[in-house]
Amino acid sequence: VLLDPDALLEPDPPDAFVESPLEPDPLDPRIASLPAQAQRRFSQSDQTVEAWLEEARVRAGVVTVELHGGAAFGDIVRRYDTRVAVSTADGGSFSQGAAYEYENFIQGKGGFLGAAVAYAPLWWLELGLYGGAMIVSKELTAGWEQIEAGVLVDEDSVTYKPTGALMAVLEPRLRTYLVATGPIKPYALGGVHTRFFDGYAVPDITGKVDYPDRPGGLGFGVTVGGGLALDTPGRLLVFVEVPWTWLLTPAPYLREGEGLTITPEQATGSQQMLNLRGGVGLKL
Repeated sequence: VLLDPDALLEPDPPDAFVESPLEPDPLDPRIASLPAQAQRRFSQSDQTVEAWLEEARVRAGVVTVELHGGAAFGDIVRRYDTRVAVSTADGGSFSQGAAYEYENFIQGKGGFLGAAVAYAPLWWLELGLYGGAMIVSKELTAGWEQIEAGVLVDEDSVTYKPTGALMAVLEPRLRTYLVATGPIKPYALGGVHTRFFDGYAVPDITGKVDYPDRPGGLGFGVTVGGGLALDTPGRLLVFVEVPWTWLLTPAPYLREGEGLTITPEQATGSQQMLNLRGGVGLKL
């Protein structure tokens, strides 16, 4: 059989008929953001992304709802002191000058209850909002001096028994987790502390002294701290944390009175607050 020499020189089939290799599927962003060791563990498993993330207890893409409770120490007790100088006017009635007022937060202890909602866009970053109520106390002192012809002839003051109060707290914050997988996750936290407090209605002395009331307000601070989270195999999570807050506002309020001869003690605070928190939550 004779072979046609021209047939031996025919070119290979065109590239259009050559099958190109398949490109690998893009890596899920929740996996791609993990440390290299965790990515290798996933690639060596036969699980789906969702199943592996749940088993490894990775928080990326997870929404959490938490309930908080604990104790608070530091400048959480509010103290208000007011004094008035009075004198006898024509007809025997009393007249009074501008009142002395001093208000500040001082050191004490209390408790709080609250809740938080958070979202973790990455395994190491969680953005959240905490809100709650601090169970604190308020202190009040009111007094007067009777001044006649520039001479102190009588005086009195009352220190009222401290009363319980609630102080609302709102804290936008973030947590930075130090490990990506596993049940135990230490973390650092930071945020902005905002507190809302009510006013004082000071009892007057009918026909003699009209004490000034004091309005409520709000204050701000910067919070940093650390904590430890425990992710159970299911949706339940448990945590403990210790936030520390540097209180920036409000500054102590002082209004000098007129005609007073006695200067009351002005209590000072530390401009700090320390919380010991614990709680439980759910991963949604």
